[in-house]
Amino acid sequence: MAVGNSYTAGDGAPAGRGYPEQLEERLNEISKGCCNVIDKGRGNVNTSHILDHLSIWMKEERPDIVFLMVGEPNHWNKYKF
Repeated sequence: MAVGNSYTAGDGAPAGRGYPEQLEERLNEISKGCCNVIDKGRGNVNTSHILDHLSIWMKEERPDIVFLMVGEPNHWNKYKF
């Protein structure tokens, strides 16, 4: 499962070519097609938003691995970390 902000959601990339899609493609090349990368990337979110939703996503999706990518939106944070 890939979680993060607009970078994870694929903003700026051609349709279907965000990093989660490319990661799934590469993993399936290596492992003979056994991987499904779930894209939980959302625009305009930071790590606080992800923290608020992560336990729900974990229960819903039950991933084996979680990839986290968050960048620029972390300059604002509702928890003041």
